[in-house]
Amino acid sequence: MSNLESNAVTHMRFIQIIILGILLVATGLTIQSSETFHPRDLVLPHDAAPQRDAGLQQTVDRTMSEHPGTLVVVDVSSGAILASNNLRLA
Repeated sequence: MSNLESNAVTHMRFIQIIILGILLVATGLTIQSSETFHPRDLVLPHDAAPQRDAGLQQTVDRTMSEHPGTLVVVDVSSGAILASNNLRLA
């Protein structure tokens, strides 16, 4: 093996070791951050949960009056139904 080939192999191995180190650090940081993440902190307290909006309900009723089917508007953080039309079909 020539000196040039030997240097290329050495540099390639060094780059592989650096990449492996970066991946290990990234994995460690991801695991650490996932341990401190609490989805329950994202849920609104009961008194701050969205309330049904009469204007939203009227808009849903008006929109669906000429269309068959069901429409449900749900707050994704609390799961509360904000407006609905024809829920018996859902």
